[in-house]
Amino acid sequence: MREYDEKDNLSNALTETLEGSATDILENCLDTIIDDDTLKKMPLIHSAVSLCKFGNELYKQFYIRKLYGFIKRLNDNIVDDEERKLHILQLKKDPKRANEELAYIAIAIERYLEQDKPAYLAKCYLAYLRKKISWNDLSMYSVLIDRLLLFDIQC
Repeated sequence: MREYDEKDNLSNALTETLEGSATDILENCLDTIIDDDTLKKMPLIHSAVSLCKFGNELYKQFYIRKLYGFIKRLNDNIVDDEERKLHILQLKKDPKRANEELAYIAIAIERYLEQDKPAYLAKCYLAYLRKKISWNDLSMYSVLIDRLLLFDIQC
């Protein structure tokens, strides 16, 4: 039950902060192109907007699950609070670099088609934070994870 609550809280936090979604952009484009409210109510346009909203919601939920998998694996493998504080301190030392790294991680997670792959990336990221591998190694591993066929590992 606790895991569901964490997922739900993460989902709520992320969806509340996500702005400028593809659906919003599409609706804004339609609003600027089509000034007439009667055109917006046409079945074809209404259906297109509804499909975009549905697809966008599916995409967000899938991304949130992948992000949750990454964060959960990262947290599960951090041994104690002292190590957690050390990682936070490392990120705070150079906020610009931290933002670049976290943006890269977020994009890598977004690219993965399978929900299990972010957990592998979390292990690599933790190795990077522990200075066992370099950033270049982490970047290489993130691409390898993307191209990896999971059933090869599971056999």
